[in-house]
Amino acid sequence: MSFRPTVALVIIFTALGLSRALAQGAAPAPAEQGGPLDSLSRLIGLRSKPVEPADFVRLTRPAETNFIPVHTPRPNNHERILTNDELRAKERELDALKASHDQIAKRPPSKVAHKPLEAPAQPKGPPTRPQQGPQEIKLVIPEARR
Repeated sequence: MSFRPTVALVIIFTALGLSRALAQGAAPAPAEQGGPLDSLSRLIGLRSKPVEPADFVRLTRPAETNFIPVHTPRPNNHERILTNDELRAKERELDALKASHDQIAKRPPSKVAHKPLEAPAQPKGPPTRPQQGPQEIKLVIPEARR
């Protein structure tokens, strides 16, 4: 006779009974409401009870945070393409900001000139032959002499 199905049913009903018994105790905080597995894991000791933060932690936390969830679409701030004049004004603004940061950091201003990207020039001279792959080599192993 196999007792496995009976043992499995006893474990399931025990877990459900414990979860109901634990649910009749003190009402948990709204964020802590879990299912029967949550209460069973707390009973066994696989999950710890949440701890209230210390007073200095609670007092130093801001009321609101600027939290941006990771898996949300980014806000579309650039609904239109900038014109050439607006683009040049933005470049001047960024260059002025870079100069002020250089001055704050007490480093010499960088003298990098901005050049627009250009396509690479074609090489001059006769066209080169494309490289060929390795040629096939025949390996001949001499037969042993008798």
